[in-house]
Amino acid sequence: LLRNTDWVHGFVVYTGTDTKLVRNSHDKQQKSSRVEQRMSRMLIGILALLMILCGVCVYLSIDAEAELLGGTWYLLLDVDYSWNTIQRFCTFLILLSGFIPISLYVTIEIVRGLQCMFINSDVEMYDPESDTPSSSRSSVLTQDLGQVAYLFSDKT
Repeated sequence: LLRNTDWVHGFVVYTGTDTKLVRNSHDKQQKSSRVEQRMSRMLIGILALLMILCGVCVYLSIDAEAELLGGTWYLLLDVDYSWNTIQRFCTFLILLSGFIPISLYVTIEIVRGLQCMFINSDVEMYDPESDTPSSSRSSVLTQDLGQVAYLFSDKT
């Protein structure tokens, strides 16, 4: 604490992580509904299952090819199994890509739109005192309402 001085010279060498810029530079948490979080986890599981299924199919196809072409030494087939394995994996990945339910996201968006339409046309949500009908400005309104865990109110 300095007293009886008009001015002071100061020099800051290192501020560390206590600056306002560094403390406010962290990423904000992305908010998503429980339905979206569950769909994302399910999609990751489906992708993992798809990769395992493609690996099993590649193994079985190479095994079947070796069994079928095992006695055909006279054809002089020289197969590069490293490239052939990658090619087969990509082939099975394309063939089994219908396994991923992309239409699920489209269906969820359609349901959200219909819920907004029902909220906007609900007669019981009309306030006659202020002459204000209900209006849903967000398609995730119903999912956001389902995420309320705590409600704080002032008793005054």
